[in-house]
Amino acid sequence: MVQFQPGAQLPFIAGRERVTRRDHAVLHAHAWPQVGLPAERALTVFVGGLLLVVPPGTAVWMPAELPHRASCLKDMDVRIVAVNPQRAPLAPRFPCVLDTSTFYRELLCHMGAVDIEDRSGAYADRLVDVLVAQTRAAPAGALSLRMPQDRRLRIIAEALLEDVLDERSLADWAQIVGASYRTLARHFVEETRLTYHEWRQALLAVEAIRRLGQGDSVGAVAADLGYSSIAGFSAMFKRTTGRAPSSYIRR
Repeated sequence: MVQFQPGAQLPFIAGRERVTRRDHAVLHAHAWPQVGLPAERALTVFVGGLLLVVPPGTAVWMPAELPHRASCLKDMDVRIVAVNPQRAPLAPRFPCVLDTSTFYRELLCHMGAVDIEDRSGAYADRLVDVLVAQTRAAPAGALSLRMPQDRRLRIIAEALLEDVLDERSLADWAQIVGASYRTLARHFVEETRLTYHEWRQALLAVEAIRRLGQGDSVGAVAADLGYSSIAGFSAMFKRTTGRAPSSYIRR
């Protein structure tokens, strides 16, 4: 990913970053906090113990100096606005996905269009103030998934991330990782706040959002994820996310 080189005197910098399928293993951090707005399809961000999915219509806020990595199903552009932390002391200090309004998205586009020589002074400071205020007020969007930290559970989680259709049960995994079923079940709830079955369904929902965000139909996603009917898939998706899958389709 392109690393912006912030100027110490500017209130903000803005531009676009190209995220490619090869970026999934590139762990990096930014000197300034920044917001990223996917241009056309869903972005997935791994940060700390969270997996964040960022479909079109949402944005991701990333604090400064927080290691993270991003991935996508197809190469894509992300609109970036980074704010000078000295000019934005009230900026959020934790990563989050935001449901964005038309005004918020247009604000990011406008900040990206401001001439470099105009990115200082009172007007630029006011833009940063508005952006930070809008970011703090924006509702949480899309879905986040806690990643387990226990070594044995990480083996399971990484395998499922590689193949979301892996149907091995927790009893099967207990034999593979050398732990009892009860131990794995207890740790899954303690570390992710979900049972193994709930976590797997949430992961399916994450994958569905990624695919819907790149333009796949609900029927195609349901079939790809092993559901024999759209109704069954839609029920699982709404139970997990609180929203219908059609609300995530890229328009």
